[in-house]
Amino acid sequence: MEPRVFNRRPMCTYAIAVVLGILSARLFNDTPHILSGCLVFICTAFLFFVFRFTKKRSYRPLSLIFVFIFALLLGLWAYPALPNEGEYTIEGRVSETPEYDGDVCLLTLDELKLNGTSIDTRIKLSVYEAGSAYGDYISVHGRVVIPDDSDEFPERHYNLSKGIGLLGFADSRIEKKGYRGDLYGWLLSIKNRLIDNANKLFGENGPAIAGMLFGETNNISKSDINAYRDSGVAHLFAVSGLHVSIIAGTLLLVLKRVNPWIKLSVIGVILLVYCWITAFAASLVRAMVMTMCVLAAEPLERRYDMASSMSLALMLILFSNPFALYTASLLISFAAVFTISTLTPLLSRLFKGVHSVISSAISVSIAGSVGMAPLSTYFFGRLPTLGVFANFIVIPLVPIIIIPSLVAVLLCAISPQVGAVVAFVPKNVIVFVNGYLFRIANIAFAAVDTNSPSIIACISMYIPMLTASDYCLLDKKKKLRLTLVTAVAALVLIIIT
Repeated sequence: MEPRVFNRRPMCTYAIAVVLGILSARLFNDTPHILSGCLVFICTAFLFFVFRFTKKRSYRPLSLIFVFIFALLLGLWAYPALPNEGEYTIEGRVSETPEYDGDVCLLTLDELKLNGTSIDTRIKLSVYEAGSAYGDYISVHGRVVIPDDSDEFPERHYNLSKGIGLLGFADSRIEKKGYRGDLYGWLLSIKNRLIDNANKLFGENGPAIAGMLFGETNNISKSDINAYRDSGVAHLFAVSGLHVSIIAGTLLLVLKRVNPWIKLSVIGVILLVYCWITAFAASLVRAMVMTMCVLAAEPLERRYDMASSMSLALMLILFSNPFALYTASLLISFAAVFTISTLTPLLSRLFKGVHSVISSAISVSIAGSVGMAPLSTYFFGRLPTLGVFANFIVIPLVPIIIIPSLVAVLLCAISPQVGAVVAFVPKNVIVFVNGYLFRIANIAFAAVDTNSPSIIACISMYIPMLTASDYCLLDKKKKLRLTLVTAVAALVLIIIT
């Protein structure tokens, strides 16, 4: 009997079926609904045939096809019905904090009406006057266009991931029609007050602290963004697993002797509020779900499996927002976790003569940097070559920044003086971090401009990492041959695409 290549992980195969279903929905989105209906009918008929007329009935293939069809339908239904491009009277409610790009104010509107007709999507509206705030109902005349994908950037699907199906450009003054707040607006106001506190406590480094705590990058200078990106640590501004592990780790220390179920509930609620404040960033939701799986394993007396928890997180994110599949945040976050789970054990054995803490830090730093590299070149056309060295120094300092800074901005609302005392250490640490990253970024070869590989080529780069990992059950010789074959295939795809 031939040995298995991988252990069976149903959650992983279901996640693959979901991804394939959503990708198929993109292919069939522009086809007439009658053809999409025929496709679903054929798949359902095939499903019935397999189950009814095969002697050995297996529910696993049946369930996989069902999940694929469900994801396909979910993806098709997620595409909004859009009006023709043209001039309209645009009415709606400001549903996000206004953003500024130079003299242009960007307003995201829901409850959208064009010439009085309700449209089931949101619009990102460019206006040339300030003064609108979350919850304001406004009316303005302007041009409406439908964003389109390009080879360089999937603009349409990126906007759809944020619930935005249209772009608008105002050519008249805004007329305010009313106001309606809600719970999300209240949380946004709290977030904005905390960002203001960060700016008061940390001065010129306040925007960087706000970026690390809440993923808010609008006020960070371009030079700071470039320094973090070129040194390979821009992921600090994408609130994700690092932030969740720091917060959850701190809470676990506080709740050390508490019942596991209570511990799970308290940490879950706090992380849920954190997700809500950061607008449920895909990377943060992924980290939250995986953390909940780790915490639930103890009271359920189950063994934690990283690959299965990662697959569960991916499915939950895509079920709630199919278009998240096309965002850099989700793809880079999952790619980094994937390579950390596959390469870290191999690298730890390579550095087995080094102290365990240092060996683990080096291994995770290398694995994470390798995981982010292919997709970073795809989305940004730039490869940070010194990311391993930057992360090795900076990542251990991040907990010293995040926890005291979060406590400081919270205390600042009660007593600015107490907040300033708590902020003393992280304030000096962030100065050191910024100085170090600027020195790294200023090295001539710190970041190299590259031709963006195709997304297929990017995905192929991760397959040799999987076949070389402990997930692959083949013996060493077969594993080596399989890894070499997949690596050569990835190289060919990089060259020809």
